[in-house]
Amino acid sequence: MGWVRPKAVAAVLHAPPAGGAPAPAIPFAELLDTMPGGALWVDASGVVRYLNAAGAALLGVQAEEIVGRPYEVLAAAVFPDMLSYLRQSAIPLLLQGGRVPPERRLTLPDGRTVLVRQAALTHPGSGRGVVVTFMDVTALVQAELKARAAADEVERAFGLTLPNSKVEAKLKASPEYRDRYDPVTGRARVLEVIPDGTYRHVINGLRILADLNALGVFQLVGFDKDTLVQAFIFHDVGKEQPVLTEGQEFVPRETFEPSPLHAVRSADWARAYYGISEAVEQIIRYHHTPEAELPATFPSALRPMWRLFQVVDGLSAAVTRRDAVIRELRLEGTRLWVWEDNPDPRYRQRYALALYSGQRTALEAGAAHLGG
Repeated sequence: MGWVRPKAVAAVLHAPPAGGAPAPAIPFAELLDTMPGGALWVDASGVVRYLNAAGAALLGVQAEEIVGRPYEVLAAAVFPDMLSYLRQSAIPLLLQGGRVPPERRLTLPDGRTVLVRQAALTHPGSGRGVVVTFMDVTALVQAELKARAAADEVERAFGLTLPNSKVEAKLKASPEYRDRYDPVTGRARVLEVIPDGTYRHVINGLRILADLNALGVFQLVGFDKDTLVQAFIFHDVGKEQPVLTEGQEFVPRETFEPSPLHAVRSADWARAYYGISEAVEQIIRYHHTPEAELPATFPSALRPMWRLFQVVDGLSAAVTRRDAVIRELRLEGTRLWVWEDNPDPRYRQRYALALYSGQRTALEAGAAHLGG
């Protein structure tokens, strides 16, 4: 199909059906005019051959004044000056056979933000051309900025709970890694390095504790908010992480220190330098220990809080390292309902945990993700 001419409303797309009968004519230009976003076609010589109604309205131009003229005429409505056009416009580069990202955001001279997608097309007889679609995402960008500002404010507020700059510096110096594990080879590959990942993990855990507080968990007998907050702040202060780079392959068991070791170190340091209570120390010391392996000396009265800590630790690790989403966090009596939606299907889980007895009921298939 060649480039659609501006007034060629009769331009149609024919696609003979399997039976061989002629397909009904589809008024392609009219179809594009129903789009809520903009659509632009520029031919091989850089001339605008089509601009739909929504695109003209978004850019504040009249389509009949743009179609049939060089793209630079329209560019004046997109870029604040010629220098910006030369630096940012993808269309000239695509027409010359260059490559550009398929999607990006541009800020119009009036401050609005548009999401632009563009691709080069080649058609026999028409040569190389570029098709562009674009839409106004200003409201979305403003919502993102507002959400980011709110998140930063919450992070600063939670950061105030840290006892001093040494603890903050230690947590921020400990990286975490997003990785993809291959169960066949037993190896994993680093997808992303999070330089201050342990700090992020602690902040995310404190957010989850705040959600649990709103649910009324700390109104239950045997649960103390301050104890769990302190435990979460210090639980990884003794963590020693390897230095890995993006794309690096590794064997997890050979690369990372066994979790119980940093749990013991964190408990020792927190008790020695920050005077934490015995309850906080016990939770930290055994937060990577399976319940069946807890020592006989572990206080039975601490088990409900210890169970809740493991839930929060696992959820925070999933959010921090795997971009997981907590779909549900609900309290019914003394049973906590949890739904973790994880991009990695191995860690998706939905379950109900009886906080006092420890009985856990899986509500759908999914591996446990307790630990971080």
